[in-house]
Amino acid sequence: MEPPTPPASRLRKPTLHPMMIRVLFGLIIAGLVAGLCMGGWAIYKKARQATVLTRAREFLEKKDYPQAAMSARRALDMEPGNAEAMTLLARAAEASGARDTVQLQRAAAELQPNVPENYLRWVDSALRSGDLVNARIALESMSAAKLETSAYHDARARLADASGQPELIEAAMAEAVRLEPENPLYRLRLASMQTGSQKQDVRERAIATIEELSADPATRRPALRVLLHAAMVRRDGAAAIAVAERLRAIPEAKQEDFLVYLGVMRKAQRWEFWWALGQLQASPPENIAELTEVFRWLVRNNLSSVAAEWGKRLPTEARLRPPLSIALAEALTVQKDWEGLRPIVRAGEWGDLDFQRRALLARVLREAGDEPGSRTQWNSAVGATGDRVEAYETLMTLTRLWKWDAEQTTLLWVIARGRSAPQPALAELLRRNLAEGRTPDLLAVFSRQLELDPASAEAKNNVAYASLLLKSDRKRAETLAVEAYRADPKNPGFAATYSFALHTAGKNEEGLKIAQKISEKDLATPANAMSYGLLLAATGARDEARKHLAIAQQGTLLPEEKALIARAQEKLGPP
Repeated sequence: MEPPTPPASRLRKPTLHPMMIRVLFGLIIAGLVAGLCMGGWAIYKKARQATVLTRAREFLEKKDYPQAAMSARRALDMEPGNAEAMTLLARAAEASGARDTVQLQRAAAELQPNVPENYLRWVDSALRSGDLVNARIALESMSAAKLETSAYHDARARLADASGQPELIEAAMAEAVRLEPENPLYRLRLASMQTGSQKQDVRERAIATIEELSADPATRRPALRVLLHAAMVRRDGAAAIAVAERLRAIPEAKQEDFLVYLGVMRKAQRWEFWWALGQLQASPPENIAELTEVFRWLVRNNLSSVAAEWGKRLPTEARLRPPLSIALAEALTVQKDWEGLRPIVRAGEWGDLDFQRRALLARVLREAGDEPGSRTQWNSAVGATGDRVEAYETLMTLTRLWKWDAEQTTLLWVIARGRSAPQPALAELLRRNLAEGRTPDLLAVFSRQLELDPASAEAKNNVAYASLLLKSDRKRAETLAVEAYRADPKNPGFAATYSFALHTAGKNEEGLKIAQKISEKDLATPANAMSYGLLLAATGARDEARKHLAIAQQGTLLPEEKALIARAQEKLGPP
């Protein structure tokens, strides 16, 4: 007998409510859209970054180093750890002689620890800037990474030469030659180092080797540059002129060789200098970067007047285009040609150096009597620094050259309140305010130092003392004085501040007990004598009080300290 057939209702498959189907479908679609959007954004971001990196490479090839650096920084903003962007930025900085080249080369090497070329660039930039510590760190990092190559030993030799360790040079170069015997540049490098030897026979052999290499097209240019340097070191003017002329005439000579030639001829006061300079102005380099370097050379060699006059004859488009506009602006600034400078700093953008353009515009406006406009542009210049140390240094240099004391003080406070290296600015503000006796400003400096290092007992002590002198936030001042004293009870300065805090609170007996723990030697110094003298005066020890108050007056006193001592001496009366 077959089993009974179940009712139709039991055989029906489960179904979803239409509303639920719509909700699920919507979620699926939303998820797909979100995924596509995220994927699309990632693809766009990657493509945008690739474009920016390509532009950085192109600018670098064109020797437009400010634009190359700006593009590389944009790529780093998109991806802070991008090794290629950091390498390009470091190369642009090195080519333009930027102050932060060594740090950037180090960052590039650390992002690609297995690329020896980055370490070698780090060594090169460090040696050029005289930073032997960084050069040594770079070499040790290469050694640890087992990247010992001929180039590594060549770098070792150059570091030994820079460090004044001639005994290490020959061994390092011998190892470089052993690893790469076909490389004539290592022979040249060793010979160039030996030109400075104290042994005449060593010097003569080195010069002979370099002369031999100067006949080989593969090493002719660097060999002639070494010969020229050797002639200039030994102050052989005739030899320097002869080598400079040879260097200029070779087919592979570059613009920098021509500029070296100009420098030699100018130093020798030869007529050829002015003739060659006239030829250069008649047929200037077409490459904007090369022309810029010529203008920078003129400024560096005290020929800014030539650069300024030449710049006025250039087409407007070239004159207003960075980096040439920046070099021309420098020449005009040296000449104090503010009217000539005005159109250059009013137009265009200078990329990472736009803060400098705005600062120069501020100077132009001040010279024209537009004080409000000048202040606006100066504040804009400070705001455009991007909290970069090298930008702040440039503005500080300008304020010193222009004797803009108020702007310099304001800038110091901007740096002190920023994230990039505030301590040197605070130290300078401290020095100024101590010299000028500005206690409220000193309190501001001490407060910022405490903010940067909340655990510092010295900062707590300084804030406490300045606050007590100004009768500002006495409760907090007393708390900080106690904390500093407890952190180091044997510190005479901390004990003196704590005893002074007790004196201002009317606890003279208690304060005297603290002060008496300070050694007689430390109490005999002006810095600690005042608080002890005030406590002695308050507790009736008149003669000892007069003695220590007189000691305190031998130091450099703040206005509030002078007033406290004067009041105490008045109450003590004559001896």
